Amino acid sequence: MISPLGEEAISAVSLTSQPMLLFFSIMYALGTTVSIMVAQAKGRKDEEAQNFITTIIIKITLITSIVLGILLALFSRPIMNICSQQKETVELSIQFFRITAGFMVFNAVSTVVNSALRGIGKTFVTLIT
Repeated sequence: MISPLGEEAISAVSLTSQPMLLFFSIMYALGTTVSIMVAQAKGRKDEEAQNFITTIIIKITLITSIVLGILLALFSRPIMNICSQQKETVELSIQFFRITAGFMVFNAVSTVVNSALRGIGKTFVTLIT
């Protein structure tokens, strides 16, 4: 989708992948946590604990992703300068990184919700989403 925009655009988008992977590793860890804890509560047949754990981790995910999204958007220039020293590429990557950082909260929440669903055995729902 980006290739018609040129080599600079492709480079700019690829530069954002490493910082985004760092962010998503935190969200994947929260997803693994909720999956394990919800599966244990399901094994105990404790539906109240399943709901409580899911709610708490979704709140933690929301807060963490919003705070990190704001910080990443604010400090996108220094972060992208670490990734590359080419001015044309850095400027484009800053624009793209701010957009992706601003909307990563949705991806983070869907990751955690899908992990909770996998924890209770609803794997078909996560396949569809």
